[in-house]
Parts: sequence; C-alpha cells; structure tokens
Amino acid sequence: MDMKKFFLMMLSVCMMQFAWANEDRAVSFEQLPQAARSFIQTHFAGKKVAFSKMDRDWLEVSYSVVLVDGSKVEFDRKGNWTEIKCKSGYVPEVVLPQPICRYVAETYPGEKVVKIDKDDDHHGYEVQLSNHWEITFDAKFNVVDMERYDD
Repeated sequence: MDMKKFFLMMLSVCMMQFAWANEDRAVSFEQLPQAARSFIQTHFAGKKVAFSKMDRDWLEVSYSVVLVDGSKVEFDRKGNWTEIKCKSGYVPEVVLPQPICRYVAETYPGEKVVKIDKDDDHHGYEVQLSNHWEITFDAKFNVVDMERYDD
C-alpha cells in the first residue's frame, strides 16, 4: 500500500470516529445507570421525567435527565451526579456537601442552592444561590471566587 492510500484510509477512519464521537441520543429512564435512576427516584420523588438522553463525546459518556418542572440533572457514565439545576425549587440539601450547606446557612441565611456543578475532576464545586450569587469552592471547600449571575 502506498503512502497516499494509507493516509486517505487513516483520514477516513478519523472522520468516521469524529462523526460517531458526538452522538447524543434519547434514552428511556430505564436505560440510565442504576445509580442515576436511584438518585432521581430518591431526591426528586414525585417529579415526572420529561426527557433523558445519553451524550457520547469521544471516550466520555454522560447522561442528562430533564424533569417536567424544568429541573435538570447531569450524570457521569457511572450514574454519579455532576450537575443539578433546579428551575422551580432548590437543590435538595441532602445531596449537597455539608461544608457547602454550612457556609450557605451561616453566610446567606434563608437562601438556597438552585444549582450545583462539580468540576470535571471533582476537585471543587460551583454553586448558584437563590439571591443570584455564584460561589466557587475548591476541593477543601474554601471559597475561591464569588460573583453575581443573571438567569
């Protein structure tokens, strides 16, 4: 095989992988990882699932669940939550790390977490509060950044 044919063949393989890499597809609730299903059933009991999907991006697989009330929960390939965003309520306190709960209760009494996002490597958290403050915590739950956000 000459070098030109080899190069074209490799280019074709790469193009096919790229085409398959960004595959998003709807999945039924039952097709989610068990941990994701349990999380939704436990912490969002009584809320109806509107839509769930699997996102495949190169070697990464993740899942998203949108509830009828507009809340959205994202999960990694094992079914561990990575982001929770509540449109008409608050992130259940039981799923929040205790240091974040304490900080919010002590610093912003009466405010609730409406969104929490784990960073890619789970080395910190970003939370949005009901008073429109966005707070970033490092892995040791130290506040490392704060800013106001708009919906």
